[in-house]
Amino acid sequence: PTSVAEAADVLLQAAVDGDRLLFRGAGSKLDWGAPSRAGALVVESAGLDQVLAHDAADMTVAVQAGLPLQRLQESIARAGQWLALDPPSAGRGATIGGLIAAGDYGPRRLRYGALRDLVIGITVVLADGSIAHSGGKVIKNVAGYDLARLFHGSLGTLGFITEAVLRLHPRPPASRTVRFALDAGAAFGLAMDVCGGASEPTAVEWCSGDLLVRVEAEASAADAQVDAILRVGARHKAFGERIDADVEPATWAALARQLEGEPGDTVVRVATLPSRLPEVAEIIRRAGDTAGIETTLCSSVALGLHTARFRGGDAPAHARCLTALQGALGSPHNAGVTVHRRAEGVADLADLWGPPPRSVAVMRSVKHQFDPDDRCAPGRFSPWF
Repeated sequence: PTSVAEAADVLLQAAVDGDRLLFRGAGSKLDWGAPSRAGALVVESAGLDQVLAHDAADMTVAVQAGLPLQRLQESIARAGQWLALDPPSAGRGATIGGLIAAGDYGPRRLRYGALRDLVIGITVVLADGSIAHSGGKVIKNVAGYDLARLFHGSLGTLGFITEAVLRLHPRPPASRTVRFALDAGAAFGLAMDVCGGASEPTAVEWCSGDLLVRVEAEASAADAQVDAILRVGARHKAFGERIDADVEPATWAALARQLEGEPGDTVVRVATLPSRLPEVAEIIRRAGDTAGIETTLCSSVALGLHTARFRGGDAPAHARCLTALQGALGSPHNAGVTVHRRAEGVADLADLWGPPPRSVAVMRSVKHQFDPDDRCAPGRFSPWF
């Protein structure tokens, strides 16, 4: 489809025919969660790829959901603006609708929030072909139910996202990054002090022994914040290094590659209290040692959002690591564990979602209200529903 009306016609006809549905943007999130059942009609958003309206004065933009994030950033950069989102999948053509449906994010979530916090209006087509809207075109808006937050992270199980109105931010004029060599426990302590101090970091990420702290502002302000961060580090007996401007982009690109993983890897996102970082690091290390495979852990330290990467070995080894991680951290232990990439064969050997959370009854109820015949991405949250 190339319009909301065409999308509604497609889904209405699919409802008449009883087709199961799978919604696809760039295809960068098809490994997330459990595999959808075979035999679905694939509805692609590639034809919904236009910027509908950019109001630079109000700092908002209306887009079709199939628009790749990188193309949007290029379009609005001329006005000195950007959508404050840096997911690792952006380089693979991730679309706005796909990013909302997956709830994907990057290191800058620390300062700007998740994509759900940047959506001020959304249009979706439900499984029966009906069209639903919420929000509007201005930032201060209270119209309708907050469908954007409901669809954020739904993985295509509630309906087809067709349009969104997004809040923009000024593009920062300068960026600075400091690196500290620290273990998980020391990294957590320093990160908490940095975030509670006078600086305003855009991102604080720990990955395999390196803590990266990024600030973005006017050049003089960014330099002053770096000085403040280095002083905090010195109080922790941690002596950071300023990363040169010419290698800073490559440093963050390398982190994005760790978060994405590569074919043959299994990548798992874990959400916990920030203070559990040392515990998560130890659990993942032990799981990898037991299974005989390489493990990497990256963490948005101040947010308690961790990404584990399993490499090498075979599918049974990856499945054992995933099961161990779910058993140690998943419900009922109050942590969310989501598979973002899986080695071939892992889906046949492990429960990809693990123990259900306490909210599973509410999730099932919402699914039934929006898609009573279970036609949208059936099986994506299996075995929960």
